[in-house]
Amino acid sequence: MTEGKKIFHGALMGGIEQYKTLNLGSPLEVESQVYDAINQTKGRRLIITPGCTYPLSVPDRNLIAMRRAVDTYASTRKSK
Repeated sequence: MTEGKKIFHGALMGGIEQYKTLNLGSPLEVESQVYDAINQTKGRRLIITPGCTYPLSVPDRNLIAMRRAVDTYASTRKSK
């Protein structure tokens, strides 16, 4: 994400590895990747997405974890 932000001046999409982490990882691993992407981009010009389409076998809890991490980050930004 850091390198992509230097090269491309629009919004970046990505941050979650779709097969190992999103499909097979734990919700904590998913949240960790979300926060890593946010930290690399300072939360600017970023749309959190899997690297590509993801398997239908991705557990709902991991999709919820991805959304929860984004919501948590957004709510901490509003309180500053």
